[in-house]
Amino acid sequence: PDKCVIVVDRRMIPEENLETAMKEIKDVISEYVRDKPELKVDVRCGAYYPPSKALDPNHPLVVTIREAAMEVLGAELPVVGCQGSSDISFISDLGIPTVGIGTGREDNNVHGVDENVRIDDLIALTRILARSYLNLLGSS
Repeated sequence: PDKCVIVVDRRMIPEENLETAMKEIKDVISEYVRDKPELKVDVRCGAYYPPSKALDPNHPLVVTIREAAMEVLGAELPVVGCQGSSDISFISDLGIPTVGIGTGREDNNVHGVDENVRIDDLIALTRILARSYLNLLGSS
């Protein structure tokens, strides 16, 4: 074929930025094509999600959601990062504190055939969010 297209899905952690990530990719490609003048390479960024800003586990938003989860589920939610992309990264990039919470389970088959969510999980999530909103808004 007269051309080959390679798509790289390069995720970033909060301490990184697009400039650095693109430089890393271009450096690897430059090293590969250095002794191959017949190769013409064009590198460009397609879809871009900025890395979400890390939020302190003691931030009031995190504490409020974890307290609501404890009330609803009777268990503590772990504070963890997420490897996927989400629109909250754009909100986080504006400096607005964000937390991702959902109904994810290993057997939900996310983005696959027969993707599913348990009704009980949806109800629990709704209760957690409602309690969190009421607590954040200062309503009893």
